Amino acid sequence: MAYYAVLEIGAGQTREDPATTFLELAYGTIEVVLVLFPPGHAGLTRIQMYYNETQAFPRNPGEYYIGDDTVLSIPTRYPIHERPWRLELVGWAPDATLVHNIHVEIALIEEALHLGPTMGPIALPEGV
Repeated sequence: MAYYAVLEIGAGQTREDPATTFLELAYGTIEVVLVLFPPGHAGLTRIQMYYNETQAFPRNPGEYYIGDDTVLSIPTRYPIHERPWRLELVGWAPDATLVHNIHVEIALIEEALHLGPTMGPIALPEGV
C-alpha cells in the first residue's frame, strides 16, 4: 500500500521551531521511502522522519535529508508495529526566503495483527 504526504516548510523555518505533519500508516513494514525535493530548494530544506519519537529516517540520529530537484529512493525493512501507526515528518529551512514543499511517499506491506499461537479470539475495544 502506498501512503503520501506533503510537508510545507515556511521561509526561514528553524530547526528549533520546525514544520511538522503526520503521515498516517497501517500496521506493517515499510519497504521503500521516497522523498521528492522539487526544483528550487537549492539545498536549503531539510527533513527527518520520526516513528514514536525515535528518528526513523535517516537512520543515523541527528542527520537529515537535503536536496534540490532530487528524488531519494530508500529501500528498507522498517516495522510499524506499535501504535500510533504513523510517521512524523519534521523539516526546516533557516536560509530559505520562500515556502517549500517536500513530498514523501511510503510503500508499506500491510500485515495482519498476530495474537500468538495460544491466544483465542478477543474483542478489541471500541474504536480500535
